[in-house]
Amino acid sequence: IRMASCGEVDHSVSSLPSSKKGSGGGGGGSGSGAESSCSDSNGSSPALSVPECAICLQSCVHPVQLPCHHVFCFLCVKGASWQSKRCALCRQEVPDDFLERPTLLSPEELKASAGGRSGATSDHAWYYEGRNGWWQYDERTSRELEDAFSKGKKTAEMLIAGFLYVADLENMVQYRRNEHGRRRKMKRDVIDIPKKGVAGLRLDADAVAGALSSAGRENSADGADTTTAGATSVKLAPSVAVHTQP
Repeated sequence: IRMASCGEVDHSVSSLPSSKKGSGGGGGGSGSGAESSCSDSNGSSPALSVPECAICLQSCVHPVQLPCHHVFCFLCVKGASWQSKRCALCRQEVPDDFLERPTLLSPEELKASAGGRSGATSDHAWYYEGRNGWWQYDERTSRELEDAFSKGKKTAEMLIAGFLYVADLENMVQYRRNEHGRRRKMKRDVIDIPKKGVAGLRLDADAVAGALSSAGRENSADGADTTTAGATSVKLAPSVAVHTQP
């Protein structure tokens, strides 16, 4: 994963507009139509409603704040962690348990995404199989899958957590492009089915917080369960005055 060089763009939580700090307003994770402002070296581009990710060069999807206060997509941090346990911008070390207990900037946006209330134009969503349940893909990946499906394509490629995946839309399985043997079931279903969470972030964080153990993560970066207990607990950034869903 290559680190972006973004000049004067500030990727810390302090770069969020004041309306976002403490509101946790929904819809921040869709990233639709957002372009990287890294090319604007004068810093004259208008303020974005969500921070930009210096790893994928797009607006953050489910942004998380590292202890150094830099902000990235959750899945981008997860993918980068397989190569280095350091921040992609300042190189400060990232705690070993950060992916199990990420500091999510907007829990309300996560719940809106799971409930189809964040600007989705369809009453269907895309899911991949996890342990004892289904995970919903993040909105950006879901849009790419829906677009390929609506056009009658047999396959679609997805960039998830720094890895290229192939979605086989005929057999409804996904696999890494360079690792065909390991496959994960996927499906298209209505938005309100029971689910474990979105892109590896559990919705019932409070209920599963006690299930976390010191066991190692799966050797996977596609939003799969991240501990043997299958739980990722979410913490709030100090500037976000909202509560997680019980």
